Amino acid sequence: MRSIARRSDPQDAEDILHDSIVRLADAMAEEKPVVVRPGALLNSISTNIQKDRARSAFERARARSVPIEDVDLQAPDMTSTLEARDMIARIQKALKRLNPKTCEIFLAHRVDGQSYGEIADRMGMSVKGVEWHMSKAICHLDRTLRSL
Repeated sequence: MRSIARRSDPQDAEDILHDSIVRLADAMAEEKPVVVRPGALLNSISTNIQKDRARSAFERARARSVPIEDVDLQAPDMTSTLEARDMIARIQKALKRLNPKTCEIFLAHRVDGQSYGEIADRMGMSVKGVEWHMSKAICHLDRTLRSL
């Protein structure tokens, strides 16, 4: 047991010893056992079991690994990031120039995902009125973003 525990994880030593004894018993149960030194055979069997376990662990780890060629190691495109930040700043600036009620309706629909009916009920207006404010907001944003 100490020999096995030195060469492997001490938590696995009992399992390895058990498996080794089972294999030794199977070898001794044959019709003509020619086992001269059972202790040496037990040591060899346990060594082979440890090698098999290490090989299996290596194969499992290799199966989970990804070749370096398949990994995208590129950093994010800084130009795209800066352009996106600029676009967000322009949209925010354009929204600030909208009538507060129109801006609130636009954000409720586009950001919060509320339907025109829900917005109309909450703000005490008709669905047609919400549609008008949405149209006004979209036209304003389109005009503002095209000019920049």
